[in-house]
Amino acid sequence: MSLQGDTFVSTCRDLHLYSLIQSSQQVETLNIRLSISQKTSSN
Repeated sequence: MSLQGDTFVSTCRDLHLYSLIQSSQQVETLNIRLSISQKTSSN
């Protein structure tokens, strides 16, 4: 029983970390797009 609980908790933690990584990658791509659009507009 406790083993299943530990597995469930670790799975939730992995999913949370995965979603955090995904969101941070999305923010990075957004920043890159913004910087590119700013460069093109300034040119």
